[in-house]
Amino acid sequence: MRQWIFLIIVFFACPALYAQAKQIFVTANGLPVGNCLGGLHTPAWFNDPTNWGPGSGQIGAGTTVLICGAFVDSTPGDGLLTVQGNGTSESPITLLFDTNASLTNTAYWGTAVLSAGAIYIGSHSWIVVDGGANGLIQNTGNGTGLAYEHNSSGIGENGGDHITIKNLTIANICQHTSTSDTVGCVTSGNIDSAITLINGTNLTVQNNVIHDTQEATSLNASAGNVNFLFTGNRIYRCNWGVGVGIAVAGTASGIVISNNDISDPANWDSTTDTFHHNGIMVFDSAGGGFSGVVESGNYIHGDFGLNSTAFIFNADNTASMTGFYIYNNRLVNDSVAHKPNDGFIYGVPQASFAFNNTILGSGVNVIGIFLGIGNGANVTIENNLISTASQFIAAISPIRQIDYNSYMATVTSGCASFLYGGGPCSGQANFAAWKAACSCDAHGAYNASNSVNSDGTLQANSPARGAGVNLTSLGIAGLNIGANGVARPATGAWDVGAYQTSPPPPPTNLRGVVR
Repeated sequence: MRQWIFLIIVFFACPALYAQAKQIFVTANGLPVGNCLGGLHTPAWFNDPTNWGPGSGQIGAGTTVLICGAFVDSTPGDGLLTVQGNGTSESPITLLFDTNASLTNTAYWGTAVLSAGAIYIGSHSWIVVDGGANGLIQNTGNGTGLAYEHNSSGIGENGGDHITIKNLTIANICQHTSTSDTVGCVTSGNIDSAITLINGTNLTVQNNVIHDTQEATSLNASAGNVNFLFTGNRIYRCNWGVGVGIAVAGTASGIVISNNDISDPANWDSTTDTFHHNGIMVFDSAGGGFSGVVESGNYIHGDFGLNSTAFIFNADNTASMTGFYIYNNRLVNDSVAHKPNDGFIYGVPQASFAFNNTILGSGVNVIGIFLGIGNGANVTIENNLISTASQFIAAISPIRQIDYNSYMATVTSGCASFLYGGGPCSGQANFAAWKAACSCDAHGAYNASNSVNSDGTLQANSPARGAGVNLTSLGIAGLNIGANGVARPATGAWDVGAYQTSPPPPPTNLRGVVR
């Protein structure tokens, strides 16, 4: 009886929760398909502002718009679905893809700059775009040797707030397939991007698969607390995995780029080096900068081609970046012919931290961590494992602390293994001279042989096991767990690198002897 009374009270106390829970069904032509069987609407109905509001037949706070079937558009630069209203914190508006739903432009979708794209959110708030089981957005006619080569975007927003884009596959926004293609899909100063975010706040891009586009996700940030989370995405054959820039005076914060799998941008090579491939790129200009950016737990690997810059590239052009946290990343070069030309990690901005990263070269002349000209003042670099590189660390600016790092199996090619001061490939050429010159790595170690598996895990005899400093006191929750999900010990030494070795199992079959 008490349970029924409780339910009645909840119903009458919160009638809005029940009134707002509704579904709208959209198909290409208003005919039944998939799970859209009745009460059907077309994209034209969706795009009409008069169909948005609190009414029972309108799209409003709490509405789920189910997108069903295959939508095929052949108009170059067209848009399909344009959001016309806002959700709320308690009741966002959700655009949900039905199983096997797809949005295809046989030429190319438009761009967020032109208020187009397959889905355009604009400046609206509390919007969720959910790909469901296998939702797809794609171009089929844009790229090298195809009918069109024009800038394009799959999803765009401009000034939106509390936007989530998740569980989608966004494919072939621009296919670059030849080094003789020196233009790509760059037209009128714009570039193509699967997801284009402009001046928005509280943005989440999560668990998407994106391939074959110049930028998987492009964020043009405004000053202030942006709150941008880019996590759990699988990115491949994209010139940039994620590009985050600011071109206005002021500082942007709240940027987290974590636990993404980014690989193989070599298809964006060109004979004129038009494109510069990066897994992650954060850059400033016009006096704008970033603070407190987190780059953690990312697996960046594969073939980065001839024209790559870095796996993680932090370009502090105006010396206005500060306080980055770079940790638990696994950066693995799988090519014996190509390398990241400016290092695996280029740019550790002033007052920043690089902890427990694993960096594996492949026998070519490459830098592990390059602090960068104009970067690196007052930084802390600890517990990093760098193997099979020609130059492990290049430090040009003053540093706060470099220690407890493990360096293995240098590749000698006339370039100093360690650099402090001077220019690239000059300076201290051995570990002892490095420690003396920079007063660092008192607890670090260099080993001529490699004791790291190809996936970055430590071999049983690796000297990196238990050789790191315990950083629990920093209070960084993500750092206290290794990239393999194993908790790092609260007391005692940590392993060096992104992985933490599992503790040995307790002994079994012990027998007590009474004396």
